[in-house]
Amino acid sequence: MPNVHPARTRAVVRAGVRRWAAKQLAADVASGGLLFLVAGTPRWTGGWRFIALAVASKSLQGILFGRRRPELLAERSGPGEGADPSDIPLALAMAYGPLVESLAAAVEHRRGRSNAVHPAWTAAGLGSAAGALALSLSAMDANPYFAPVLRIQAERGHVVADAGPYALLRHPGYAGAILANLAIPPLLGSRAAVPFAAAGVVDALVRTVREDRFLAAHLPGYGSYAQRVLWRLLPGVW
Repeated sequence: MPNVHPARTRAVVRAGVRRWAAKQLAADVASGGLLFLVAGTPRWTGGWRFIALAVASKSLQGILFGRRRPELLAERSGPGEGADPSDIPLALAMAYGPLVESLAAAVEHRRGRSNAVHPAWTAAGLGSAAGALALSLSAMDANPYFAPVLRIQAERGHVVADAGPYALLRHPGYAGAILANLAIPPLLGSRAAVPFAAAGVVDALVRTVREDRFLAAHLPGYGSYAQRVLWRLLPGVW
């Protein structure tokens, strides 16, 4: 690791955390305003569900990692040095895909085409969202190198993460992203959101394959880890 003064390193991390927090706040405010603007009314339960889940996710990340692992939030404030440029569009699609899904649902709501959803489907959507949040947070907790864009964090001594959910799945973060995409259509009662949710699932699958190959080629120890942990996203399936 380069010879950097500890105080300078701490200052960089603090700045990164502030940048992360500012981005999350701005994103939640902007997406909430846009959702209800497109829906034509703030009296839309689906929109409030979406915003509540987004705020809960960001708040829990800040609470769990703001003090205990601030470098993780700093890393997630933007693409780091050496990030794979070809992964950036896929990462942006993953980050903003749920918002696109909810906007499709907002258009549907504005046109009076929202579908009444059976309580069982709403419960399934909430369960999927809760599972997505739990899986993503546990992956972040077990992997201090959980970055938004594919890169090897050599300056932080990047090593293979094999604890927590990584003991069962090689890419639990993407598994969580898939669950999050699948949760939105039933939660918002929207058929229009379904194609966008499917696109989000495909994006997660593509990123899983790409990251698996990248880490096998560039991260020491990943090959042997992949031999121990056979499943990428779903035990017993793939």
